[in-house]
Amino acid sequence: MANETLFTDILVKRTQGPPVPKNKIIQIKKRFPEADFSKSKFGFKKGDPRYDQARNIVRAEQRSVKAKTPEAQAQRRKIQNLAYQDPEKRKRIRERQRKYFGKPEVQARRSKQQKKRYYEGGKREKDLARLRGVVIKQGYGGALINPDNALIKDMIRAARQGNADLKIIRGGPKNAVVGIKEGSKIYSVVGANKKALPNAPKNSIPITKHPQFKKRENLIKKIKEFKFTKVPNQNITYGEALDILEARKMGSNPMNRSAAEYEHTKGVKQDYRKGQVATRSSNIEKKKVLTALNTKNITKSEADKKLKKLGVRAFVKGKYIGAPKIDVDKQMADLRKYVDRKITTIGKVAKPVTKIAKIIGKPIARTVGAVVPIVGPAMVGLGAYDVAKAAEQGATGPVESALAYGFGPEAAVGLMNLKAKAQKGELPNLADETDFTSFRNGGIVAVKGVN
Repeated sequence: MANETLFTDILVKRTQGPPVPKNKIIQIKKRFPEADFSKSKFGFKKGDPRYDQARNIVRAEQRSVKAKTPEAQAQRRKIQNLAYQDPEKRKRIRERQRKYFGKPEVQARRSKQQKKRYYEGGKREKDLARLRGVVIKQGYGGALINPDNALIKDMIRAARQGNADLKIIRGGPKNAVVGIKEGSKIYSVVGANKKALPNAPKNSIPITKHPQFKKRENLIKKIKEFKFTKVPNQNITYGEALDILEARKMGSNPMNRSAAEYEHTKGVKQDYRKGQVATRSSNIEKKKVLTALNTKNITKSEADKKLKKLGVRAFVKGKYIGAPKIDVDKQMADLRKYVDRKITTIGKVAKPVTKIAKIIGKPIARTVGAVVPIVGPAMVGLGAYDVAKAAEQGATGPVESALAYGFGPEAAVGLMNLKAKAQKGELPNLADETDFTSFRNGGIVAVKGVN
């Protein structure tokens, strides 16, 4: 009898365990006001659906600590790997992950984490080095830097993403991209003055003769006009001002590139012909909205409202949603008005600078600033390509690479030549000079490709 009593006492103690902390009682009462702790440790008797929920509130922290131990993590990975080997389970896991990562709040949190890793965790340098090698290996050829080849670059991207109607054609001594086949026609890359290159494919048509060329050329022209037009009564262009405003909105550094971008409305793979001008932040937010829509975290109606607010449109299941189609001239005029309203918030803007050379024993500064953007498929192609072209010509230093990313390979090569002249003592003594802005803006630096 005594033994039975002792066993019962031990069993009760094991069941009861340590008392519930007061803060946990408050949490349980907040969720379940009807909880009665005089009758049960967790406020409810076993068998009540609320019993497990209340107990989970108490034990959540204990499980969290245990789950972070190396043993628990190793066991969890083992179980996950076993589950992932089953095709059906793998499919369910991926669907669950897509839905979770498509949530707007999760996208915002991950974006913040990625920015910190990129700017503070050394990811920027690693990505730049990796992309330089990748783009050089792809061998696009230097002629694609020419703005007249913007349309053929769109077609190349569409072909690389799997558009079956387009085929990339290579040629020349370096096996670079020289043209692209669309249906029965071959369009070739052009050089200076819109003339075909010597190694153009036989019976090819210059890309300047493509039906979509004039439209794409006009968009590039409008964006450039906006970028280089000075804001009235300010020592800054509309392009520079919008770049700063967009960087502040996104919580990143200015990129020293046009923040008014060309964006493919339907996606370049589906239709490289359809595009719109939108701000950098709008393009990024559009992708987040579509991700949330595709993972069923928001409805089509909610996505439509969000895209209208951003001023962009998207093609979803055979129909456009978001902002209505807008004339490009009106769009650029609206962007100018936006900058005019916000210009007072920018304050005095100094041209960005970084050390680049030493002339006669004294440093000359010419700022480049943080020109490498957050790496993503929509932003990185052209900048990485420019870095690769600069590297092919010998401009491989960290400053040269950053300059190429922001201003093009000509600027990086010009800087390399400037440094070479400085080492030979062929430059004048500019030790007392303090204005190192570009020549066109009243300064003394005249590096080709730098504005």
